[in-house]
Amino acid sequence: MAQSLIDKVREALVEAGGEGAQLELEVDDLGKVGGMVLSDAFAMLSPTERQDHLWASLEQRLSPLERARVTFIVADTFAEYEALKRAAG
Repeated sequence: MAQSLIDKVREALVEAGGEGAQLELEVDDLGKVGGMVLSDAFAMLSPTERQDHLWASLEQRLSPLERARVTFIVADTFAEYEALKRAAG
């Protein structure tokens, strides 16, 4: 059976985030996948480097047509995410 797009994206992002990465992914009404990756492996990377790292992994696992169905993926550390949640109230 063919692997679903969200499963392929999940595998690529787990690989990019490393051990202990936490993902929240969703598929919208148009079948596009987006979400968030939390990983302490991102701590020493700039936002641009994080995105480059994620997309390098996605490029290895997804066809160009599949990549066109991936929307923005947020890449934060656990501490950054907790700080954002506290700031949002």
